[in-house]
Amino acid sequence: MLTQIVPETELAPGFPPTVGRVGGVSRAYSVAEPLLPRARVAQPVSARRVRGVEVRGVDVGPETRCAHYAGERDVIALRFGCCERYYPCFACHEAVADHDAEPWPRARSDEPAVLCGVCGATLTVDAYLDAGFVCPACDAAFNPGCAAHHDRYFERP
Repeated sequence: MLTQIVPETELAPGFPPTVGRVGGVSRAYSVAEPLLPRARVAQPVSARRVRGVEVRGVDVGPETRCAHYAGERDVIALRFGCCERYYPCFACHEAVADHDAEPWPRARSDEPAVLCGVCGATLTVDAYLDAGFVCPACDAAFNPGCAAHHDRYFERP
C-alpha cells in the first residue's frame, strides 16, 4: 500500500497532523493511506440567465463578466464541447464543473458557441473569429486578449 505525505494546508478530515521533517523542512504533515487520485472539488455554481441563455461560473454578472475576467470588454461567454454549457471563461469552467474542459469541436463550427453578453447574439466560432473583437450584431467591443486562449475554447485544425 502506498502512503502520501500531505501538506498541513491539505489535511483531510480524520488525519491529524504530525510534526516532523518533510523534504528537509520542519512542518506539520499527515500521512494518508492509501494514495488515491485527488478528487476534483467543484465550487458553488453561480448561474445566471444572460439574455435568455444560462451562463455558469463564479460571480457571473449580467453581461457575462466573472470573478476572473471583469474588464469593460469581457462580455462574452463560451460554450464548451464537453458539456455544451456556456461559461465566461475557462477558469469558471474549471472552478464549477465536475469534469475536464474540452474545446468546442471543429466539426460543429456551424453551431453557436459564443454568446455576446451585451445583446445576447449567439455566434459560430468562425463568425466570432472573423468579427475583429466586435459583436457583429450590436458593435460591443470584445476583449482582444481572449485570442491568447482560443485553443482552450475552440478546436482548430
